[in-house]
Amino acid sequence: MTQATSGYLNREARQLEDVAPPLHTPWGATQTKVRLAEGIWLVETASHGGIWLAPARRAQVPQYVVKATHLKSAQWFEEDCDQAWPRVIFGAEIGPVQQDQAIKFLERHKPDLLERYLADVHKA
Repeated sequence: MTQATSGYLNREARQLEDVAPPLHTPWGATQTKVRLAEGIWLVETASHGGIWLAPARRAQVPQYVVKATHLKSAQWFEEDCDQAWPRVIFGAEIGPVQQDQAIKFLERHKPDLLERYLADVHKA
């Protein structure tokens, strides 16, 4: 790894550490927030919630996944169904149990899209 590459990775890591979710969500004012991993937050309001991704994380979500979500946004993944995507995509950091549960959920509810995502990951 070159010094330039190392500096880039360090800057990206600092950006993730410093970013917290906004005070307002698509569902109302934030009441609680739990950091799942750097740049990945579980956010709840009085009535609903979901997972919020920092900008550096959003860039890692495939556009075909974003287009299939309720809000069509890589920033917010609502808690009913879409929250499974960040748990699959960033499962190595969030945790294998959550990743496995999310995969099982998507196998039942979005099997074709999950199959496409997993095939793309294996190609990389």
